[in-house]
Amino acid sequence: MDSPGASAPALRPLVDPDTHEVTFRVPADHGAVPKRVWFHLKDYGADPTFRREGDHWVARIPRPPVDRLEYLLVLQWPDGGESMVPDPANPHRIRTVFGDKSVIEFPGYTRPWWLAVADATDAQDRRAAQSAAAAQRRALGSDKPRIAHRTATSGRVGDASLVPVAFSIPGAPAGLRTPPGEGIASVRGRSMSPGADDRARRAAWASGTPRDTLVAEPAAEDIVDPEADVAVTGQLHVPANSTPAQPMPLLVVHDGPEYADLAQLLRYVTTITRLEPDLRCRVLLLAPVDRDRSYSASPAYARALVTGMLPQVTSTVATSGLPIGVGSSLGGLAMLHAAVTYPGSFAGVFSQSGSFFRPRTDGMERGFRFYQRTVRFVDDIVADPERLAGLHVSMTCGTGEENLANNRSLARRLRRAGVPTELTENPDGHNHTGWRDCLDPGLRVLMRTVWDRAGNTTT
Repeated sequence: MDSPGASAPALRPLVDPDTHEVTFRVPADHGAVPKRVWFHLKDYGADPTFRREGDHWVARIPRPPVDRLEYLLVLQWPDGGESMVPDPANPHRIRTVFGDKSVIEFPGYTRPWWLAVADATDAQDRRAAQSAAAAQRRALGSDKPRIAHRTATSGRVGDASLVPVAFSIPGAPAGLRTPPGEGIASVRGRSMSPGADDRARRAAWASGTPRDTLVAEPAAEDIVDPEADVAVTGQLHVPANSTPAQPMPLLVVHDGPEYADLAQLLRYVTTITRLEPDLRCRVLLLAPVDRDRSYSASPAYARALVTGMLPQVTSTVATSGLPIGVGSSLGGLAMLHAAVTYPGSFAGVFSQSGSFFRPRTDGMERGFRFYQRTVRFVDDIVADPERLAGLHVSMTCGTGEENLANNRSLARRLRRAGVPTELTENPDGHNHTGWRDCLDPGLRVLMRTVWDRAGNTTT
């Protein structure tokens, strides 16, 4: 545990094989008193509390309406302080944007098919690389492994088939330019706000300036309205062996670094484009500077994205067709807001657990500082059907989420307005693993549809 006290013995949570009831156990002499099990699921009542049973503290819950349960334990220490920590008895943990959580996978949960394909491909690539290195050593007359200098690729957030690419930004010093296929492209708008969103700061990509980053000089950074109090920052990832002059569709992703790291978006795109080469595309990973302000139906942010960022990217690399916007939670709301505010800027929107707040379904969100602005947009989204012409929308949402009701409502309203709209409900909560698990087939089908690709209908 992240607090004083000796480590607990292995008392893993028990899942009843018949009822799937979950029993959590914490030893009574551990130095802290467990108060409750914290998780965030819709209509599931208060957090279960612990009670003393012999030498243990025990809490029980019936199986929630999900196939995976991410949770933390709330402990109270002798000094009266409380902390939320992963379950020390559960070895299964998942990284999240707010730190590690413990996770239980219930019977029936399965990982998405494409992860097995990606894992097998990665293993094959590693074997091929090892064989090539061994052959090179033999050719040089040495059996000793040599230290390989790694080229800049997408690392944890992708593999060698979808790499960051550097490109020239007007006004950037020549010394910052690197050959295509190396480095990271950063199209940056200067932040006009004093602070940054916690989620962005915690993202691995935003924790510091990446090596070989290409950044515009301050004189060339003002691609954002200086009165807008927003900023747009992005990394462009491209298929290996492609060239800037090669026309290719574009995916534009809100919370892009987190999507790539925690939801494995780049691995997904790489895998499906290996199976369906016609879906090859570039991926623009956008990172928010002030997430709540930018992603809450902000007219200033939509203007910065559509009239500042996108033209800068499309003037540097050749594109084909209109982009697809991807986002989760507030990021899904903001992507749909940009598409509706600037008709014809996006061909499709892929929204996961979008924060489409309305008073009837989301009164608990009234404390959000941009609640009223968000509600006004959601209420008026179908008021002018011409703004929706030509747009395709694909949505996913977890069955354990508070956002499920507003996503169902919006999907119905969009369909009545004539917008082709699909909603997939996934037995999970509001988390990146749940979003990863339902990337397919929704995003792949949307890519086929709006980019007019026939696709492989066998998967």
